[in-house]
Amino acid sequence: MPRPTHILATCATALLAKGALAGMTLEVSAIDRGVYLNDGFQDTSNNAFATGNLSAPPREARSWMAFDLSEVDAEVISVELVVFHRFLGSVDDSETVEFREVTTAFDVLSTSGVSISAFDDLADGPLFASLEINQRTPEFDFISIPLNSNSIDAINDTRLFAGPWAVGLSVSTLDDDPLTDELVFPIGKHSR
Repeated sequence: MPRPTHILATCATALLAKGALAGMTLEVSAIDRGVYLNDGFQDTSNNAFATGNLSAPPREARSWMAFDLSEVDAEVISVELVVFHRFLGSVDDSETVEFREVTTAFDVLSTSGVSISAFDDLADGPLFASLEINQRTPEFDFISIPLNSNSIDAINDTRLFAGPWAVGLSVSTLDDDPLTDELVFPIGKHSR
């Protein structure tokens, strides 16, 4: 019988997971990632995950990352997301990024085109984690983000149905001025 697993995420996107028995750890790299703009547009040739407000032209960007859980053959009991942080691209001293469940089908999420509902979905699911990134956050380094029980439940549900599991990123501290830059992970093409 397979032992429960712990998923870890590393790369500009990856998962670390731990199982209940014998502290088993599994690292799962992201299979895809992208950015939707507030007009619903996504260009899949750009697999960065800049998240927040872009001032020129003014628009909000929300990002996502997806993981193939087909190798996860046991119950997940803890999850950590590891992302590469280049720098804070904001006029503010800090920004808060939220990591949420995504329910948009992977084939829709990962296709170039326009989907307002996919953009909305990246910020409206159950909260997996919240992270403040500020001027003191180490630049050009990996950040580990422990995910909560909502993510564990979602991973275990997805794992049973053999589909990709996705996480949406949005900035919850955007101000009302669309002409200011407020970005986290502004150039997020690195992975490990």
